[in-house]
Amino acid sequence: TDVATSVALLPMIPAGCVAVSESGIFTREDVERVVTAGAHAVLVGEALVRAGDVAAKVRELTLRDA
Repeated sequence: TDVATSVALLPMIPAGCVAVSESGIFTREDVERVVTAGAHAVLVGEALVRAGDVAAKVRELTLRDA
């Protein structure tokens, strides 16, 4: 449940593999952090369940400004 785990492990994933960060994604900054570390995708659950505006949260987490 901590993006730090993904950040630590992502650099160990061999080239050619799809790297997915699967836990602790709640904010745009979390997504940016794991993408910078090498993630190709993220799995989001709780952040969407708790969001008051799901569409806005999806835009945020997909790194879209609009």
